[in-house]
Amino acid sequence: RQLLARCICSQGRYTEAEAQFRDVLEHQISVLGEEHPDTLITRQLLARCICSQGRYTEAEAQFRDVLKRQISVLGEEHPDTLKTRRDLADCIDNQSRNAEAEAQ
Repeated sequence: RQLLARCICSQGRYTEAEAQFRDVLEHQISVLGEEHPDTLITRQLLARCICSQGRYTEAEAQFRDVLKRQISVLGEEHPDTLKTRRDLADCIDNQSRNAEAEAQ
């Protein structure tokens, strides 16, 4: 279902994709737990979907939490951690906070 949500999101159907991501996330948390790498990826994708809707403050908070958890679970240099860091920087840049985005 995560793949379905990604496809829907890539079509610009953000509200529908967000609902799918939230359903997947709820299931993953109950089965895998909050810190599982797959759960963290879904949260990162959900944040990206939220950011695409222009809800930057909400997306930024989600990205920051995912990044903190990924650093703890996966490490600073893991590809998933780096993707989240990039997405956080893009989200910050979308808010015209360029210097802060570059620091990411």
